[in-house]
Amino acid sequence: MEKDRVAILVENVTDMTDVTDRCITPQEVTFPLESGSATIKGKAISTLKNITAASEADIVGGDHAQPKVMKTEILIGSGQVRKALTEAELALAQSGRYFQRDGRIAEVLQLPGDGSWCIKDLDELGVLHALAGLTQWMRPDNKGSLKYVDPHPLVCKMLSRVGQFEYLQVLNGLAFQPHLRPDATICNVPGYDEKTGLFGVFNVDDVIVPDAPTMEDARTALACLQGLIEECAVATPVDRSTAISAMLTAAVRPGLPTAPMFHVKAHQMGTGKSFLCQLITAFSSDKSGAPVSFPRSEGDCKNLLLSQFKRSPPVIDFDNLTSDIPAYASLCTALTSEWLEGRLLGGNTIARVSTRTLMLSSGNNVGPSADMARRTLTILLDSATEVPAARKFKRPNLMTEVLRDRNRYISAALTIVKAWVVAGRPMTECPPLGSFGQWSDWCRQPLLWLGCPDPVESVFKALEDDPERQLLGRILEGWQVRLGSGRVISRWGKT
Repeated sequence: MEKDRVAILVENVTDMTDVTDRCITPQEVTFPLESGSATIKGKAISTLKNITAASEADIVGGDHAQPKVMKTEILIGSGQVRKALTEAELALAQSGRYFQRDGRIAEVLQLPGDGSWCIKDLDELGVLHALAGLTQWMRPDNKGSLKYVDPHPLVCKMLSRVGQFEYLQVLNGLAFQPHLRPDATICNVPGYDEKTGLFGVFNVDDVIVPDAPTMEDARTALACLQGLIEECAVATPVDRSTAISAMLTAAVRPGLPTAPMFHVKAHQMGTGKSFLCQLITAFSSDKSGAPVSFPRSEGDCKNLLLSQFKRSPPVIDFDNLTSDIPAYASLCTALTSEWLEGRLLGGNTIARVSTRTLMLSSGNNVGPSADMARRTLTILLDSATEVPAARKFKRPNLMTEVLRDRNRYISAALTIVKAWVVAGRPMTECPPLGSFGQWSDWCRQPLLWLGCPDPVESVFKALEDDPERQLLGRILEGWQVRLGSGRVISRWGKT
């Protein structure tokens, strides 16, 4: 079947002479037409980086053209599976919605209802559904004529299981606001970013970060964030600095390979632990967080983390813990490694998922223990009142204000980090925090540069207060009293 002669229509094109001289394979377009702009009969105008293919005869002016769907045509017949496989993958890649992740085809999907975004891996039926919307399949009949058929099941099965792709770009996760790349440049264009492999789902109209912010710009931005913390009953200046570090972490988390967990602790109910977690979450997403219960075993923890990370959420919030945070192996790995691998619940599929998600927790009189002590920064709240829930606030609708002006606060967070980079990355001497080198550069050093207390002080205090460490200390003290400091055979230590 002869391919239609097609043209590329780019937004804001006024002279169509050059546009109508190119020929490409027709592709499906699902973007809405905008009133008053040039239209393509049967197709839609592209937005962002996408382009629209249309028959040359379909280009018309006016506001009343009815959009139709134009699909890539794929011919399937004997000995043509490989060719059909390549064309089907190319159609998925050119749609701008489908990518490869961990050897599988993944779709960037906006959920109905709250409009939140997530990543969904496609199984065989998912691939079939995607191709049915993007392509038109044809097969020759006994008379040599072509007839339309459904996407070939074998091609769909191979695409869902092949594990290697030539055209689909690698998707590392979602970014819900403009973010810093590893080279400290700011990605402020929504859609797929080739440098990071992140897909941006955000609006950049009000996110303003100077190209070369000064220390004075950083101080102004810091004062903006400190104004938010004033409504939270932080116990000490160190806790205030840790809370601001959590906000910086939330804003730049997509660009960080690893980041510590932040735990909000209080001695009484109603102190505002969940509120502070929601405030921090607002720097990662414009949607309110959905807290989850902390798992009770290592198996439950790994299953929960794998299922959560597959969706690529901006935040995982463990709310209202009733015991100290145990050092589950999967949780420790998720905090100090860029990837987590394990078998998915209910099958034998081994998944490898990105851990670029901010992790929060909160609870009364509980904290990190064992190996979690060095992976967790604690923010202590103390209202200094008998009934914390009865406190009066200067800004009772603060959360609404933050969500409404969210871009302003994200701009402030990015300005602080960017100003430190522009200043030449001045390094303040401080104890290192293993496994979190880049996080320390972006979310710790800028605050030290601006004269704030070290937000990591809580880690070293937690290490000193760790119950297991204290128990070991008492055992060693008793050993020294009973047996002295000389060498002994281990069985002599038995009582």
